[in-house]
Parts: sequence; structure tokens; C-alpha cells
Amino acid sequence: MKTYSTFLDYVMPYAPGATVAMATLELKNTCIEFCEKTLFLQQDLDPQPLIVNAPEYELDPDGDYKVVDVIEAWSGDQFLIPKSLEELTRIYRVTNWQDLVGNPYYFYRPTPDILRLVPMPQLTQQNYLKIRVAVAPTRASTTVDDSVFERWLEQVAYGARARLYDTVNQPYYDPKAAAIYTKRFNDACADIRRRVNMGNVRASSKVEFQRWV
Repeated sequence: MKTYSTFLDYVMPYAPGATVAMATLELKNTCIEFCEKTLFLQQDLDPQPLIVNAPEYELDPDGDYKVVDVIEAWSGDQFLIPKSLEELTRIYRVTNWQDLVGNPYYFYRPTPDILRLVPMPQLTQQNYLKIRVAVAPTRASTTVDDSVFERWLEQVAYGARARLYDTVNQPYYDPKAAAIYTKRFNDACADIRRRVNMGNVRASSKVEFQRWV
């Protein structure tokens, strides 16, 4: 883990007059925003038991992290499909889906930290619910994963500098520079999000044909 102050050497020289406390705060804010936008940091949560007639399950990542998004969820070998409340209402047009009991096929998140299964489980099964989530540091955190520093230091520094340059009534206030570095940060986040969505692999430029044997 790296403390937010580890990033300071890549921000302080470019914002004369900024205090260590202010720069550190903006680095924390930027790391949070970076993780929220890119989904770069992910965790496999500890497997949970399915409990009969219990529809809701807590999303509790390790460390000082909060859940940003559910990347995938499995009930045993059944992949669970994310659905909105509106979609669930359309699927179960003539049934109160909130009372359904059976094998779970769908999920939604009534709150950021809760995953609700639809239908609710009809059996109790140990270590059956497996969930992978994207996470971001909490506001109370003092550190971030090493990989953010090692791989995306420059991009995080762009975001922190943009935040500082956009702080009015400060000696480093520079709206033009703020716009430039905000764009650099957002463009970088969009590119990283694309890489994450592709599993951090390059797409093949060739068509692979199924072989018949």
C-alpha cells in the first residue's frame, strides 16, 4: 500500500504555494475518482453462503475500500445477470418478484453495499455466492493499492494538479491549466476503463474459425 503523500513529489513542484495538507487531500480525492471512473481496482469477495428465503447479501471488501460496481456475481455455476428494478418489473409482469423463491438468476443493488438476489434462494448452500467487485478508497482511507502508484502515477498527478489549479483565491489558481489537466485526466481514465473492460488484453485483429474434427 502507498500513502497519498507518496505522490506529492509529482504534484507539489507544479502548484507553488500549495500546502502539503491541501495537495494530499486532492491526491486522495483524485485516487478515489480514478478508481470510480476506471474500475481498475477489483477484489474477489469471500464466498458467502446462500440462505433460504434471504434475498439480500452484504458487499464488504477488504481494507479501507468501498464498492463501486459489481463486475460479476455467481450463484454456484449460475451467472447472475444484473437488472434494474424497471427491468425486473417487466420480466415478472404478472408476479410480485420480490416474493419469489427459487434458483437466483438476477441481482440488483438496492444500496451500494447490498446485493439482492431474484428469486430469493430456496436452499441454504455454503460458499455458494461468489462476487467480484470494483472498489475505490473510502474518504477515511490513508493509503491506496501499490498498483495505482506504480502504473498510473502520472495520470493521478494530472487529476490532482487539475483540482489544485481549479481552487479559486489561491496562488496556484489557473483555470486554463485546470481545463488542460482535467482533460488529460479524463482522457486517461476513459482509456484505462476501455483496457479494463477488455480484460487488459489486446483484441485480436484476426478472425478465429471453429475447427471441425
